[in-house]
Amino acid sequence: MTFYCAQNDKREFPKMSKINKKRKGERNMNKKKKNRIFIAALILTALLLILFSGCEFFGGTSATDDGYNNSATGSGGGQNDNSDNNKTGNNETAAPTEAAIEIGYDAPRFSVELLNGENENLSDYRGKATLIYFWATWNEICVSQMPDIQKLSETYAGDLVVLAINCNDNRDAVDYFIRENGYTFKIGFDENWEIQDKYPSPTLSIPYAVIINPDGIIAGIFGEEENIYAVYEAHVKAALGR
Repeated sequence: MTFYCAQNDKREFPKMSKINKKRKGERNMNKKKKNRIFIAALILTALLLILFSGCEFFGGTSATDDGYNNSATGSGGGQNDNSDNNKTGNNETAAPTEAAIEIGYDAPRFSVELLNGENENLSDYRGKATLIYFWATWNEICVSQMPDIQKLSETYAGDLVVLAINCNDNRDAVDYFIRENGYTFKIGFDENWEIQDKYPSPTLSIPYAVIINPDGIIAGIFGEEENIYAVYEAHVKAALGR
């Protein structure tokens, strides 16, 4: 009886060993499978975090100062600024910045080469009102407004300096245009955009104009206007205290 049991054990042991090995192998495979799933989940989570962080970085917006300091647009296209920030409080011209110019602030300094070859500074016009008009011969609106600019220069000849800044025309073309039409106000050139950078257009286009009072303070900023003579004249009078 004892011999039979021992013999039976010898026959059954290899079979049980194979089963145990198989179960152990299955457990190891399941463990490896779980490890792979865990690692894959970690990688996926990391990728999602990187993706969302990148979207937030590139898609975010930041508030920037456009230079107008919430100034409102008044009648006749002029911008009315009720803020006292950055005003100099004197008659000296403030150092120009990237911010757009504003009514009530000192006009940025500049020098300009005129059509006749002379160079003048904005400070040369102190004591008189100044109308700076940005224009080009290829712009139909500018061309149509030039007679009114000429009329203003004649009507207020003793109190107003009219400076028409040409925006990148050929000098010969400008000279021909001015002589052909008999305009007598000052014509300046801004080939390097230095003046336009200091006096940016409120509409990002031409024509536009800036009126400065005799103390060098900006009194009006204008984009495209209808009946510019009446609009500009009203602000010239106000700048002159009339």
